[in-house]
Amino acid sequence: MKRRPQPERQRLSEVVHEASVSGSVRPAYQPRVRASGAKNVDKLTTRAASHGSKATRRNLAVDTALLAGRAFAQGKAEKELLARFHLLTKSISIYPNEAQIWRVYDWLLVPFSLWPIDVVGVAKHLLGRIEAKRTIDEDCIALIDTLVAPPGKEARDTMTEFERQIAAGSYDNLVKRLEKFAELEARLGADADAVAGWKNICTRFDVSKYRNAHGIIRRRFSSERNFRDLRFKWTTKKERFRTVFDAFCHRWNLYGVEHDKLLIMKITVNPTPHGTMLFIPKFWSFDPHRDLEWREISRLHKAHGAARQGPKLSLSRQEKQQEKDKARRLEAEAKAKGLRGDAKTDFILKGLGKDPRTDRSCIKRLLA
Repeated sequence: MKRRPQPERQRLSEVVHEASVSGSVRPAYQPRVRASGAKNVDKLTTRAASHGSKATRRNLAVDTALLAGRAFAQGKAEKELLARFHLLTKSISIYPNEAQIWRVYDWLLVPFSLWPIDVVGVAKHLLGRIEAKRTIDEDCIALIDTLVAPPGKEARDTMTEFERQIAAGSYDNLVKRLEKFAELEARLGADADAVAGWKNICTRFDVSKYRNAHGIIRRRFSSERNFRDLRFKWTTKKERFRTVFDAFCHRWNLYGVEHDKLLIMKITVNPTPHGTMLFIPKFWSFDPHRDLEWREISRLHKAHGAARQGPKLSLSRQEKQQEKDKARRLEAEAKAKGLRGDAKTDFILKGLGKDPRTDRSCIKRLLA
């Protein structure tokens, strides 16, 4: 009697569980190498940027473990998507866009603070098309091609650790003068006018409707460059509460209220996909040298991949880029002349004004 195939959802749950159990490792993803034009696209992921210096294959158990303990309730959806990728390995290998598909997989391992777009949404879109045996739309492929390569292991580890801290509301390793905050917080808690103002709001509105799972009500966030929607809305009870609450938080320098505890704003350092935002409350007497741990802030900011800069470094990079551009132009000329192999390399070396005895590997690096 033939065994009935397991439902796909049940199989997916088993794969996720299997990857979560210590020592239980599914066979690693072993994608094919397909010729594309004059180059071979190596589908083995070079994990020097994500798992260390050695090139390894994607492994579901290892990658699932990376998502453990993610902040902001992240990780569950990503784990299920990783499992779906591995279940569809053979199907993915048929697609000419295989490399782009697996790049989305790699982005699922990146902490949420560095996501430039909704990576989970993109992954669901791709996997849905693959499961339905449909082609991937060109716009989606163009989107993935626009994405930069995912950040490396050091950047991911730094951001993962920081996300856990900010999820707990802790910026203590970035701010030196914690006594300033403690003083302001104590002063606010003892302010009779502030306490009375909150009680007045509680009598006018059912504030329990607006608390989150942790009992916190937050004011509306300010956006970059003051792009805010400040339109006056007064039709519903919720709109009235939100307007009154925002005004109350501005009056007393709050970012929210936890049950009946007024939450005063503090200096915060927050990474975004586009850079690092430093917020200094308007009431804070700011001392840039004594208030902040600039070394820690710099370490966090470097997770974005910023390179060293300066007059000398900038000039050197510009000269290097000019040499690369010239090498590419010479390569195109050599191909037009029908030159190949050593003849092509000699032509490029001569065009660059380099000694013929120069190590020829330098040309490969310039053209890489």
